Amino acid sequence: MGVEALTDRLPPVINKWIDKWIDVMGLLYGLYFVVYGWEFTVLMFESTLPATKLPNSIVYLVMPVSGIMVCAYSLLHLAGIDTKRHKGADIEIGGDTGVGQ
Repeated sequence: MGVEALTDRLPPVINKWIDKWIDVMGLLYGLYFVVYGWEFTVLMFESTLPATKLPNSIVYLVMPVSGIMVCAYSLLHLAGIDTKRHKGADIEIGGDTGVGQ
């Protein structure tokens, strides 16, 4: 979901810088999850889940894994690679879909 009321009024050069800034912030967010998520996962390795007796860190492993995925996504954007999954799916929700015309 994008809010374009302000950015539509800005020059294209500024919009490009804003897009890069957003991608860099996403990369830093992902790195935060990788670093501190891994530290937390290692910290929880000593405790076990009551029912399975598996290390509790298994539950928290999703934090660094998701951080890696966010970093990969941000790096793809910074490299200029289009990550749009469905090409031609630019119809906005609640917008004119052309149905019933």
